[in-house]
Amino acid sequence: FGSIAFERYIATRFWRWYERREPSVAIVLIAIEIVANIVSMSNVLLCVNGYYPHEANLVVFAVIMMISFAIFAYAYLQNLKLFKSITSFSKQYSVARIFQMKENMRVLKVCLSFKHSNNSMF
Repeated sequence: FGSIAFERYIATRFWRWYERREPSVAIVLIAIEIVANIVSMSNVLLCVNGYYPHEANLVVFAVIMMISFAIFAYAYLQNLKLFKSITSFSKQYSVARIFQMKENMRVLKVCLSFKHSNNSMF
C-alpha cells in the first residue's frame, strides 16, 4: 500500500521526468518495491525467528500502515489540489500534467477501494 502511494507521489512531484519513461524511472520504481519488501520481510522474519513477540510485530505493522496511509493521503491531496488549480487555469495548462494527475487519482482511488474491500471481509 505504501509503495504504491509513494510511487504515485513521485509521479506527481516529478511528473515531467516520470512521463519521459527514462531508465532511471524504472530504477526508482524497483528501488521503492525493494525497500517496501525488505521492511516487510524483516518484520516477519524478526517475529518468526523469535527476536520479538507477535505483539511487537503487530505494532510495527500498524506503524508501517499509518505511515503508508499518511503518504497515500498526502499524494491524493496533492493531486487533487494540483488538478483543481490547473483546471481553473490558475497555473500553466498542460495536457500531459492533467493526464498524469488523473492517472494518479485513479490509481489512488483503486488502492483505497481495494484496501476498504479487504477490511470489510474481517
